[in-house]
Amino acid sequence: MKKIISILLVIIICVLGSSCAKQGDNSGRSGTNNTTKTVDDILSGRTKESETEAPKQTKGFYDDSLSYYDGKIDIDLTKMTSVMIYSEVLNMVQEPDKHLGQVVKMNGKFTYGEGDDRYYFACVIPDATQCCSQGIEFILKNDRSFPDQYPTVGEDITVVGVFDKYYEGEYLFCQLIDAYIAKG
Repeated sequence: MKKIISILLVIIICVLGSSCAKQGDNSGRSGTNNTTKTVDDILSGRTKESETEAPKQTKGFYDDSLSYYDGKIDIDLTKMTSVMIYSEVLNMVQEPDKHLGQVVKMNGKFTYGEGDDRYYFACVIPDATQCCSQGIEFILKNDRSFPDQYPTVGEDITVVGVFDKYYEGEYLFCQLIDAYIAKG
């Protein structure tokens, strides 16, 4: 059961089209493996322990130079309107092969999920109406100790990384690899 919940968490973060639908409404959808949970549903499902933790000092691990990619950003979501962000991220998730290897920069809120003996980290971009939040999983370039060297859940961050895809079983997921975090 825990594995299924973890897989659903990653699917929901990566599959953005389902986040704007009213929960329980699958009208107009085709295909298999569709879910109807929103990012808010996932965030509210975290354990009470993680919600009551005292804020931790994370300032020391941020990379404020934003220089890993020598200024080469192929997709800069930080300079787009909310409608453009939604469209671009949906396009990236639906046609990942067209975006493989592109450097992506995004601002959002830090969140994470657990499953398969690992953590899944994501940057979630909330929209003004809180109905169509979108997120992309990321894997940092340099290993860090979780939770001590990661932001607090809900903290504003900027993530830059290389767009990639991977499979877990039959499910396709998108992520930013070789990523780094700057304070949002």
